[in-house]
Amino acid sequence: MCIDFGSLSLLILHQRPVAEHKDLIRIVEQQAHDMEADNMAKTIAEVLIESDFVKDFAENVVERMEPSIEDCVKQCIEHGKMLAKQEYIIQLLYSRFRAIPDHVRNKIQSIHDNTRLDTIFNMALTAKTIDEINMQIADS
Repeated sequence: MCIDFGSLSLLILHQRPVAEHKDLIRIVEQQAHDMEADNMAKTIAEVLIESDFVKDFAENVVERMEPSIEDCVKQCIEHGKMLAKQEYIIQLLYSRFRAIPDHVRNKIQSIHDNTRLDTIFNMALTAKTIDEINMQIADS
């Protein structure tokens, strides 16, 4: 909608009583200012859309938020190694001592540090009793 505020102001000055002029002119000026601000906002939005700014920004945000497939694969491999090490320790202890208390098994399965699991595996190779392993994992 295109409004000619200059013509509207002249119409007010010539058609309305003088007592109303000041208030009506103020209303027209405010309306003109509001419409100008709306048009500027639309123009800025249109420029951003046309320049692909919004699209590029969204893609960059998504790219930074989502881990790459490569990172996911690395995490999966590390997680798989951890699970395998936990299982190998449990199998080694079972083959050496034939019985593994539940609390020892649970403790081994709660350790997520691959380096710590390697240390426990090496201890399990030479431990004389399951209690030696239990004492070592209790400290971790």
